[in-house]
Amino acid sequence: MIERGREEERDYFLRILDIIEETVFVIDRDLRILDLSKGCLNKIRNGVEREVAIGKGCYEGLWGLEEVCESCPVHSVFEKGEAARTERFFSLPDGTNRYFDIEWIPVFDEHGEVTRVIGDIRDITKRKEAEEKLAEIVDGSSIPTFVINNEHKITHWNTAVESLTGLKREEVVGTDRQWMAFYAEKRPVMADLIADKAPASKFKDWYGDKYKMSSLIEGAYEAIDFFPPLGEEGKWLLFTAAPLKDSEGTVIGAMETLQDITERKEAEEELKNAEEQCRTIFEHVLTPLCLIEEDDTISTVNKEFETLSGYSREEAVGKKWTEFVAPEDLEKVMNCYHNEKKEELPCCGFKFVGREGDITDVKVSIEHIPRRKIRVASLMDLTKLKREEELCAICEKLKELDDMKKNFLNAAYHELRSPLTPIVGYASLLKCDELGDKQRDYVSNIEKYAEQLKGQINRMLELARIDGGEIAMTLEDVSIPGIVNDVVKSFKPLWNDKEQMITTHVPEGIVVRGDKQKIIAIFTNLILNAIKYTNEGGRIDIMVEDRGEDIRVCVADTGIGIPEKHLPKIFERFFMVNTSLTRKSESLGLGLSIVKEYVKLHGGRIWATSEPGKGSKFFFTLSKKGEIRGR
Repeated sequence: MIERGREEERDYFLRILDIIEETVFVIDRDLRILDLSKGCLNKIRNGVEREVAIGKGCYEGLWGLEEVCESCPVHSVFEKGEAARTERFFSLPDGTNRYFDIEWIPVFDEHGEVTRVIGDIRDITKRKEAEEKLAEIVDGSSIPTFVINNEHKITHWNTAVESLTGLKREEVVGTDRQWMAFYAEKRPVMADLIADKAPASKFKDWYGDKYKMSSLIEGAYEAIDFFPPLGEEGKWLLFTAAPLKDSEGTVIGAMETLQDITERKEAEEELKNAEEQCRTIFEHVLTPLCLIEEDDTISTVNKEFETLSGYSREEAVGKKWTEFVAPEDLEKVMNCYHNEKKEELPCCGFKFVGREGDITDVKVSIEHIPRRKIRVASLMDLTKLKREEELCAICEKLKELDDMKKNFLNAAYHELRSPLTPIVGYASLLKCDELGDKQRDYVSNIEKYAEQLKGQINRMLELARIDGGEIAMTLEDVSIPGIVNDVVKSFKPLWNDKEQMITTHVPEGIVVRGDKQKIIAIFTNLILNAIKYTNEGGRIDIMVEDRGEDIRVCVADTGIGIPEKHLPKIFERFFMVNTSLTRKSESLGLGLSIVKEYVKLHGGRIWATSEPGKGSKFFFTLSKKGEIRGR
């Protein structure tokens, strides 16, 4: 019964092999053909009877070979019980060359043992020829191109895409790693979406608004995007993916081409920046500008044109630019406007009519914008220009007068100082003669006032030298505690007579880099002023703070104080607060001006606070690094 069942099963199987057109054969462990379909005889061994092929090895019965095919997987299929697939190229007995895709399928008995293997053969000659032709096209193309099949495996990766991405074909062909060249993490590239026949929503998910359908290739998509992994600084690519179809129109893969448009994008960005800069310049330049279209209408104006015309931008746009020309000047301006001599820039003057009918004399220059049918008109306000020229002339005249004043004062100071020396000298000689007490007082007064006058003239000369940039600076390390101590001691008779108290708060070791004599002059002037303008029994505090980069000094007193309205002016030349004490001081108000200039020369600043009747505080800073500044 068992043998009869097997016989019936075999007859049924043979009837199937006779009916189907598929190319199928059955072999045993020794590779002997047990059965084969009519398709095998019709497509591979045409004209050969089934009985002739059965019993022979498959390499001989099917392919007409004398030896087993190289890398034949059949023994592995019998041992492992797993199907296998191979592609083979054969030169058949009829003289034709064919490519076959063979799937080897194990057949098991009731014990799970492989008893035979079915070979399912598909003729892929046309596909292989198409692939070879595609490979020739792709590999020979200078356009970076790669191809994937419908299993998302890379089948082609040309030299140009190697150069663009840095990935060699042997690294990627046969893999699904096409994403590695473009992205940091695995994700579909556009070719993957094409191979999957993905809907437009999927393209939007992955590419946002950067993609669009190709207008040249049916079923293709294209996009522009920036890829940081490419090159040292990333690249902009224009990429297009199109489906690959077989003869029946079935999508069997996709091809993606790439174009490096980095230079174009950079040029576009530069152009965009240049246009933005031009718009900014156009808007903010201090010259009235307007753009004139072919029909003589204004397309835009800048802020200066709005100011000149009295019209807002929205009101001016669309007007004929000739509406702003006074009727009597229209013919002259039109002749200038239509000047076709390319070597000359159309330029002429006319009366500009504003919104309220106001007239402004202007000069207009009109020039074509390259590669555009637009002209730009720039207008110069001659009235304003004339006023500016007049102001420049006045400034120049004032400078000359100022120079004359400085030269005169400088000469006058020198001339005034010259006779003082003999006056002081003769006064000293007279004191040596036998004089009465009254005459000796006269001589002492002559000497006293001559010395005062000499001091005031010297201060004037010092300011003149500062103004002329002739002041000399001798830099050295200056001990601030030493200077404060010396200056305070030098004035001891004065503050003792007024029964004043002077305290100093100066940390030891403070040293600044500066001109010692000028720093002494700063302290001398401020401390002397504090003594002068503080009443008997008052208090004066001198405080120095080391701030690292500089020092801050405060000279505080409990004197008469300064009204708030006068504080901004106390460092100006010849300014004196009008009080009974200042009237007695026999001063011209130059001391604080010189102090201010000396402080500025040492890279510092000076200021004061005060409250009338309660005293004043004078602050100044000095750089510790010898930072010297001009006026």
